[in-house]
Amino acid sequence: MVQCPRCDTLNPDTNRYCDQCGSSLVASNFTSLSAQSEYTSQNDYPSSPEYGYSTASQMLFYQKISPPKPKITVIWIARAILYFIAMFFAGAGLFGSFTSISSSHTMVGLGLFFWLGLLVAAVVLFLRVRYRIQHLRFWQLVGWICGTTVGAFMATILDSAFFPDFSKNLAGSFLFGCIVLLYGLIIAGAALW
Repeated sequence: MVQCPRCDTLNPDTNRYCDQCGSSLVASNFTSLSAQSEYTSQNDYPSSPEYGYSTASQMLFYQKISPPKPKITVIWIARAILYFIAMFFAGAGLFGSFTSISSSHTMVGLGLFFWLGLLVAAVVLFLRVRYRIQHLRFWQLVGWICGTTVGAFMATILDSAFFPDFSKNLAGSFLFGCIVLLYGLIIAGAALW
């Protein structure tokens, strides 16, 4: 038996914490642990029902501690709206990439299918991370939006320079759809980040 240094309660040698007050018994039973022939690892707790996990100190080891949910603010709502608008644009770019290959009913159907699939995935992802703490501050988010917009604009200018009538050209139209897709995904990622 090991005596608790805080409340003087006698505890079994296998306890790591006092049954009465929850204090650590590791320092006080160091000599009794070294005297034992078998060493129990730090995570081994007695499985006997008499030593169950009824004390608060032993229950803390198994409890899941989660941070509080952040408050819903105007900026949080603006980020959510920006996220869904960006994902809508990404879906439109995906649809444009599919329809640039061919305007058959099959490709239009596939484009719509993947566009709706992207929107469903966006809703699921948003619901999964909606209470995560945002890491980008407001001005950093504005910087990402401006930088991405300038980059997409420059890529569109290059696309129109290499493919002058890219609305009729297969490669130019496909590339423009990919530019819109990437633009939407980057803005959506910045809105969630």
